[in-house]
Amino acid sequence: MTIPFPRMLSEHIWLLGNYYFNPFLVKGENTSALLEVGVSAVTDLVIEQLKELNVSPDHFVMTHPHADHLTGLPGLRAHYPNAGWICAEGAPEIISHPKALTTSETAANCW
Repeated sequence: MTIPFPRMLSEHIWLLGNYYFNPFLVKGENTSALLEVGVSAVTDLVIEQLKELNVSPDHFVMTHPHADHLTGLPGLRAHYPNAGWICAEGAPEIISHPKALTTSETAANCW
């Protein structure tokens, strides 16, 4: 069975990415959020899927501080510079690592 991406799961929730890394798009009437950003290897794919859905995310949300849940952030932030981002406790150490974020951003948005 083939699961096409992006895939609508409900009226406001879409499954993006691929078989291994699955960001979820939550799309409201006035705002949208990407839950999980995946790894940098799927960033271009996720950007193309967001374009296909005609969505520019307002927020990026990372649920926990593992590299496979947040290393796609630099590429997404570069493409959507006005989007806010939040992440769980413990993420500043990973996000601050030079291999995780190569931009001048800090982990100030993390709890």
